[in-house]
Formats: sequence, C-alpha cells, structure tokens
Amino acid sequence: MGRGLSELQKAILMATADETNAERWRSSSDVCSKNYARLRNLPEPPPTPLALEHYRTSRHVIYDNFYDGEMGNSQVVSVCRAIKRLKDRGLVQDTNRWRREFVLPTPEGLAKGRELMAKEPLP
Repeated sequence: MGRGLSELQKAILMATADETNAERWRSSSDVCSKNYARLRNLPEPPPTPLALEHYRTSRHVIYDNFYDGEMGNSQVVSVCRAIKRLKDRGLVQDTNRWRREFVLPTPEGLAKGRELMAKEPLP
C-alpha cells in the first residue's frame, strides 16, 4: 500500500477506541443479560468484563464526528470505502451486516486507535 491512513480512517479508528462508548455498550449488554436471567428465573449473571466486542461504533457516530451529521450518498460511499480499506489492512473486522452498520476493531486496530487518540483526541 505504501500510504498512511486517511483522515476518515483515523476518525473511524479513534471512534472505535473511545472508552466511554465501549463502557456504554458493556453496560447495555449487562442490562440485557440481567433482564434475560430475570425472565428465565436464573441467577443474576456477574458483570461482563470489558472485551473487544464492546469497542464497536455505529456508522452514524462516524457521520456525526466527521461529516457533522450529513449522510448523503457520497458520505455513505466514502465511509464504506474507508471501512473496506481498514478491513483490508486488518484494523477492523467485517461484521457481515448490510452496509456495515457497526464497525468492530481488531486488537491491532484498537491499539492504533488508542495511539491516535493519545496524539489528537476526538472533539
């Protein structure tokens, strides 16, 4: 490849490395687990440890951060291409969903996102 990451690719990696977003996903999965246990009369499960699957972000967060909420056809195509290129580099996983609704980083992508966050945090 030879070229560095684009600004959009950096924004995607930084969005996936956001700790508060990951914590929000983890707490919502804990609520779902507790509700399921209550429904099935099972013992309450312990809190879920923060795992790689919690470091995901929605494409809409990317539009809000990078394009100020604009979601025209060109923005959708740009984000899809950027995600595909990050996947080709092994920095994000393919979620096998239509139009890649969620972006899930690989361990290398999470480390790169954290490195970028240390240099220039999200607004």
